Amino acid sequence: MKVGLLNCLLYYPLGPYWETFFRELKFEVVVSPALSRDDFDRKRTRFAGDICLPVESVAGHLDWMKGRVDFAFMPKLLDRRGDLYICPVCAGLPSVIRHVFADGPEVRSFPLTPFSEPGREAKRSLLPLGRSPGDIRRAHVVARDRYAALEAEWRADLPGRNPGTAGVPPRTILVLGMPYVLGDPLTNGNLHDLLRQRGCEVAMPLNLVPRSMIRRVHVAGYPIYWSFAGMSIHAMEVALKEWHPDGVIYLSSFACGVDSVVVPIVQAVCRRCEDLPCLTVTVDEHASAAHVEVRVEAFLDCVDAGIRKKARA
Repeated sequence: MKVGLLNCLLYYPLGPYWETFFRELKFEVVVSPALSRDDFDRKRTRFAGDICLPVESVAGHLDWMKGRVDFAFMPKLLDRRGDLYICPVCAGLPSVIRHVFADGPEVRSFPLTPFSEPGREAKRSLLPLGRSPGDIRRAHVVARDRYAALEAEWRADLPGRNPGTAGVPPRTILVLGMPYVLGDPLTNGNLHDLLRQRGCEVAMPLNLVPRSMIRRVHVAGYPIYWSFAGMSIHAMEVALKEWHPDGVIYLSSFACGVDSVVVPIVQAVCRRCEDLPCLTVTVDEHASAAHVEVRVEAFLDCVDAGIRKKARA
């Protein structure tokens, strides 16, 4: 039996856990390929209203799965740790999908994360498919341990300070944003490759604080309830103390209500850090990679000026 995993949204960063979990249960796992911009534009019309680009991308992934899988899995994550929550659009998406894509593959949805054992809803969905409670528990343990090993690898991948090359000053850039925006090639605009091609060391929240998605974060004494928003803010706190980036880039989606809260916080922190260069890239506004490239070049000019200023001080 084939289970389809959508290569978007919470597949970043939880996809490796889901893949291992279903393979341990003897399912054949099919992951949809990354969407091209043309495929995205053709399918996004299935959604109405003002929703973010990452959610709109679900249409293209589900359309690709027609006839290729027995069912598609979408996580049902209303909350992960009692008082920590994900975006309400993502939380309600599985229910919406069943109505908007009635002609698509069957969608099965239940809570499934490496942070807690699969509950009654998972068993209710998987037991009719011939998987026992013991099978489900064992699959979770194997997938959880594999995910923990991946977290250690992500942390170990944190780059050191770039010594620079002839004519190019050392640059360390912290890239923030929702993990599904940072991870999906459709939304990240190949920003990571663009920066590395220009001699930059790049770090993201998963390199710094992979477990902070289940950690309560406070700003000025107030809790940040949205888990991935807290992850970005915590990553910035850790980076400023331990990694000392030369600049910060935040990848944002225009219709993301959570980003509308997080971006001003990030910008304010950068201003307090001796005007640490900060660039906000709204992914919806750039239909061409050249647009992002021009903005990154201008941003790196500011970074280089800041590095030279510090060297003279």
